[in-house]
Amino acid sequence: MSEKRRSRFGPAPKAGGARKQRTVRIPEGLDELVAAEAAELGVPVGDAVVAVLARGLGVAEPDYIRRNREQERLQGQLLDV
Repeated sequence: MSEKRRSRFGPAPKAGGARKQRTVRIPEGLDELVAAEAAELGVPVGDAVVAVLARGLGVAEPDYIRRNREQERLQGQLLDV
């Protein structure tokens, strides 16, 4: 398979483990809290939802979230120099 995998929705994301797609509706106030958590973690809102959900269920957050957060932190350090 080529480096860029494609689906009917466009290029597929890089592999981060087996995942399922789910659409959920959340109250506006909760959405604002999740967006603030995402900004604090330096990750996309979807990753923040997964991180909060994992914490709430008492399981480790997925490795791809930790890697993304670390990359964002390192990029921020480079910009501060």
